[in-house]
Amino acid sequence: MSNTTTTDRLPIDIYAVNLDFTDDFAIDPADRPYIENIRAIFMFDRNQRTHCCELTPSYYLIHLYDEIYWTGSGRPA
Repeated sequence: MSNTTTTDRLPIDIYAVNLDFTDDFAIDPADRPYIENIRAIFMFDRNQRTHCCELTPSYYLIHLYDEIYWTGSGRPA
């Protein structure tokens, strides 16, 4: 006899999301004309969700990396 409990495990269902975080960065005014936007890439598992006083589920976002998108007018030195 075992004291462990059996739980049904769902397969991993990973998605990536790309969010605009440009306004969250302190960009030097001299560099601002060269930066189109700054985006953060996150991943989450759709099968790992929780409901915290809301009707739609919340997901735990894991930050992967940030990307800077430059304008076509050149890149600062």
